[in-house]
Amino acid sequence: SASNKTLDIFRASSGKSYRCSEDRDYVLTENVTLHARQVHVQAFGVSKGQFSTAEDCGKDQSNNELVAIVTGGSLTGVVIIAIVTYFI
Repeated sequence: SASNKTLDIFRASSGKSYRCSEDRDYVLTENVTLHARQVHVQAFGVSKGQFSTAEDCGKDQSNNELVAIVTGGSLTGVVIIAIVTYFI
């Protein structure tokens, strides 16, 4: 058996589900590790078999943030080129 009073995994805001498409390892105790893959869970409030809006795990969020940063940077570059070209 294993016991852990400070376990804090699969965290989501009230009324939302938790989703993680990445492989993750969670150390539960010194001798127990949970290997999780393609997780989508919700503790309460599942209606008609459908999860509520999902909050993604950190790796998924960082990938989404990277896409937003690259897209924003690219658009900024295009605007700067257009302005410089206009004044030349």
